[in-house]
Amino acid sequence: EKFAGIAATRAGRFDEAIEHFEAALRQAHELPHKIEQPEVRRWYAYILIERNAPGDVGKARTLIAEAIAMYTTIGMPLHIELAERVLERA
Repeated sequence: EKFAGIAATRAGRFDEAIEHFEAALRQAHELPHKIEQPEVRRWYAYILIERNAPGDVGKARTLIAEAIAMYTTIGMPLHIELAERVLERA
C-alpha cells in the first residue's frame, strides 16, 4: 500500500494516494510491523505536505512527530534525520 501511495502521488492522484496510505497505516499496526509504522507515517506526511490541502500540514506534523518518536524507540537515528527534513518542508 505504501508503494502504491507513492506511485499515486507521483502521478498527481493525491486522493488515491491518501487512501493507500490510510490502508498502509492500518496494515502496519495490524501485523504489527515496527519498522513500517514510522516509515508509513514519514511518507504519508511527505505526501500531505506536497498536496497542501487545508489541514494537511497539521496532520503531517503530527505524523512526523509520531514517526520520530517511533524511530527513537527502535534506534534509527538516520531515519530521524530524514523525518526532520520532511518536517522542514512543512
